[in-house]
Amino acid sequence: MDDIETLKIIKEKETSSEDEIKQLKADQDRLLAEIREKNDEESQKKKEELEIDYDRYIESTVKAAEEKAQSIVEDAKNKAKLIDLNLDDAGIKKLVFETLEEYLRD
Repeated sequence: MDDIETLKIIKEKETSSEDEIKQLKADQDRLLAEIREKNDEESQKKKEELEIDYDRYIESTVKAAEEKAQSIVEDAKNKAKLIDLNLDDAGIKKLVFETLEEYLRD
């Protein structure tokens, strides 16, 4: 073999190696893109699930707060009715006693 043939063989091997490196890089880039896409899809799915869970939690919390508020309002109304009845009873008793006193004076 002469030097020119040796150089040709070296050049062919170099070109072949460069081609293999380019192919390997392309394969790795494709694999990386696939992994990123899969991760993006999984992240989006998880985000949507978390948003649904958060919305459900907020809904249940609001509902519980509304029910508690309604219960407080109902309790207050019931207490107010009792207070009104007691005042009315006392007012009636007072009116009856005052009327009796006036009747007895006359």
